[in-house]
Amino acid sequence: MKFSDYERALLKEFFKEVYGRVWEAFQRHYPEAYIEIRMINQEGHITREFFPIHQLGFEKALEEAISYVEKWNGEENKYNAFWGIALRKEKKGSKDAAIPYIAFVPFDLDILKDHLHLTEELPDMEEAEAREKVLKYYQGTIRPRLEKFGLIPTWVYYTGHGVQGIWALVGFITERELLEVKNFLVEGMGSDPKIYELARILRVPFSLNWKVPEHPKRGELIEKNNIYYEFQDFLEKVKAYYKEYGPKASTLETEEISPELRRKFSQSKRPPCVEKALNGVKEGMRNTTAYFLASYFAQVGWKLDEIKEFLKNEWDPRNDPPIASNDGLRSLEATTESAYNNVVGGKSEGPTAQKMAGCSWARSNGLCPFKNMAECPVGRRALANKLKQIAKEMEVRPYTLEEFEGLVRTLKGAPKWINEILGILKAEGLSQVTPLDLQKIVERLTPPKKKIDKSPREVKDKEAPAKEVRSLDDFSKEEMSLIIRHYIMEAIKLDTTKTTLIRIRPPFLFLKEEKKGKKKVYKLNRRLLESFAKKLGLSLDELVSGWDLVAKIQEAFGVSDDELRTLIVEAIKDMLGTYMRTPPCIEALVDKLAEGEALEPHELDLIVSWIKYRSRGKEKARAKRGYDKRLGLWEFMVEMLPAFEGNMGYWRLEFLKRYEDAKPFKCPREVFPGYCNPDKCPFQNPRDMVESILAEIEAVYLYGSEKLGLVIGGKEHSITYEPLSDLTPSTLRKLHKALEKAWGGPLVLSKDELIEIFKDITIRALWKPILEPEEIVEDTLISYFLQELESGVTKYPLLVSGYLAYDPKAKVIYVGEKGQLIGVINRAFERYNLKGIRDPRELTPLLSRLEIFLGTSKNQKPVMDAQKKVVSTPRLWMFSLPYIEKKVGRKVNVKYLKPEEVFFEAEEPTMDNVDIEEEAKIEEIQGEILEILKMEPKTNEEIIEDLKQRYPKEAVRRALEELFLQGIVDYDPQIDKLIVKEGEL
Repeated sequence: MKFSDYERALLKEFFKEVYGRVWEAFQRHYPEAYIEIRMINQEGHITREFFPIHQLGFEKALEEAISYVEKWNGEENKYNAFWGIALRKEKKGSKDAAIPYIAFVPFDLDILKDHLHLTEELPDMEEAEAREKVLKYYQGTIRPRLEKFGLIPTWVYYTGHGVQGIWALVGFITERELLEVKNFLVEGMGSDPKIYELARILRVPFSLNWKVPEHPKRGELIEKNNIYYEFQDFLEKVKAYYKEYGPKASTLETEEISPELRRKFSQSKRPPCVEKALNGVKEGMRNTTAYFLASYFAQVGWKLDEIKEFLKNEWDPRNDPPIASNDGLRSLEATTESAYNNVVGGKSEGPTAQKMAGCSWARSNGLCPFKNMAECPVGRRALANKLKQIAKEMEVRPYTLEEFEGLVRTLKGAPKWINEILGILKAEGLSQVTPLDLQKIVERLTPPKKKIDKSPREVKDKEAPAKEVRSLDDFSKEEMSLIIRHYIMEAIKLDTTKTTLIRIRPPFLFLKEEKKGKKKVYKLNRRLLESFAKKLGLSLDELVSGWDLVAKIQEAFGVSDDELRTLIVEAIKDMLGTYMRTPPCIEALVDKLAEGEALEPHELDLIVSWIKYRSRGKEKARAKRGYDKRLGLWEFMVEMLPAFEGNMGYWRLEFLKRYEDAKPFKCPREVFPGYCNPDKCPFQNPRDMVESILAEIEAVYLYGSEKLGLVIGGKEHSITYEPLSDLTPSTLRKLHKALEKAWGGPLVLSKDELIEIFKDITIRALWKPILEPEEIVEDTLISYFLQELESGVTKYPLLVSGYLAYDPKAKVIYVGEKGQLIGVINRAFERYNLKGIRDPRELTPLLSRLEIFLGTSKNQKPVMDAQKKVVSTPRLWMFSLPYIEKKVGRKVNVKYLKPEEVFFEAEEPTMDNVDIEEEAKIEEIQGEILEILKMEPKTNEEIIEDLKQRYPKEAVRRALEELFLQGIVDYDPQIDKLIVKEGEL
């Protein structure tokens, strides 16, 4: 079989549509990509080939794929030809091997069988009639319906028994979005439900259909339209289509359910599996599904009569077919009573083989739309409970995955969860598991629960007060081990820095849950912290260094030196990472150093690159001027790891030699094949979209205080910077647009995902001076400045406040008007108070020592009155040093302020300035902020001004930030002010 030149050209255009934009957008992240062509004959024999785009190039890969189809799809071999819906990242046809993004939504309609109900193959003489029937039905029935709702497909082609096609999208979607749209297309349009997974295949356009070898049918193009859809808009249109043409109520005589029951049903929120079951099922599943639904409604408080009424009159007519006989209806009632008694009375009078249906039954019967239980709001709670049970049985030590699996298989009721649990651990990139790892996973899996179908009064009456943990004696041995591990890790990171216990981030077990309006918040259980401090012989406000605290914990709880050495290595690995996981090659190098082996030069280059551009560094409560937290991390490693003993000075020097000229980190899998583990590598197998994007950001630079530079693909993309305390939806939108521009296409990112990205890049940011072209200020203006400076003191107030930046190469000094560095450093970087520049008059020199002159950029010049006095000032002040020196006639000494010299001017903690009630004050400030915003919307600055007499500015900023991140306070761009979200008042 040979494609015509016209068909070949169309095939190339089609495959460029489905594969081309994905390859262009994601090739930096997935350096290997394959087109899968799968051939299947009538006996079920499969042959497949993977065509490497990364080796052959896109055009040649398409040519070879098409030639492969021609070879196997012809008269000689008679194989049906199919293409993989998603590109593959390796030579496998499984779901795990699929690149998790596509740029279209597919459909597959078997019109002869499912729509015209022709169950037998038409004879050869009627082939033309079969084609006519398919095209007539599509063009006369399906196409007008699609056009009515604005759903005209981008491509549609005849397949021999029906039609297949795609709707091309503006951006990209994952399998999650594909599953979201699946049911509406399957139930509303009649599409094949099997195609909505990334591992699935569709028939190659224009190929021969050898389903009946005696009567092969040739595919052909039906229509091609240059139409692209935004996914959310597409989803809304599909829902409207489903509402119009989806399954209707049965025509059998049934009674309407009562208005009270209908209202009760409409006001309830149901899990996705229940929602799917309510759409009706086919014969053979009706009784078991009725048992499943009756169990659910009994659990949420429905009465038996209500369940019977609903299942009989509302649910059963949707089944295919409905229960028609009286015997069948009696069986339905018996099943309902059995399920109800099992839930309410703990006794089932139905078949003994039936148990109360739940997650496992829903998943095994195809009712669960999620790939794994961690994605389901109901399933993840069950999974979290099982993880808690397993954590209690674990010793406080790292387990390999094999050891962990062996432990789980010995626990009652746990083995059936093993695949789900191992899947989560692999997604987290864990090679070893500790009870603390499970605790962290549980925290992410269990958001505050919401009661279903119960009034607030019912919930209040039925809920028993939770038992409060009052002392360390209330914790189990395993829980105490987690607490000790946490405090040792935090103390190791403090090193010689002194602090108090109240200022150390508490473990999750020291937090208590409280209700705050509609939300549940976690607050420090002060009684537990006091009990822990007492055990150590400390008071909460007593200053202690990190290593002194480690020694006290070792003495009080009997932690061995071997355990401490293990925790030191874990603490170093933690400081090497951010939100993005540390790759296995870097962890392997740390383990090598911990075992006393020295690094080779190329290994040292690799770890220097990672520390400079990817690590969070070693933070200090009080750093000396010039302190670099990344250099501080290396210094800590040199002091702590055995490989450096006896030769610390050499390794410090070797690191510094490489640090200045280090290039951004690149995944070194070809250089370190022995250290590489693709399954755990954030570059080769990211756990989510956030990690995927962070892996692409090679470097981050902070210019002054208002601009971030993101280096992606060797190109730098600038975005406006704001501190986390001032973070607004507007800032997140700018970040989103910048990422899309760098990515080369639309990105589907939530608010929380954008915040995670923003936090990560601010942690990684390397400070740089503002680099602008050198500009010469106007003679009249500079003369005026010189005249004022010559007199010794300026005679007018300069309305500029901000931060100095000096570019030594261009010899230009800049002062930004809006240099809001306090929040940047306090919240995002080192978390310490900033003594920033409030007024350039503070820097005005005497005649004997000229250190600074203020000028202006050509785009924003100051406005001056008739007496040449400044009325308003530009956003950015700047001056050219050579020009000033020429005017003055002598060398000018510039006060070069490196960022660290300002960033870390923090006071040493003392008994006088340690605030042991910090958390309580933040809550108090939040309450006052909400009271202010209830009266009227205000800006950040207005709120700070209102509260400055009673609270420190930084405390108010922190309170605002937490309210914003919790979703209680939001930014209204129309009035450019903060408001309290609706429903939070």
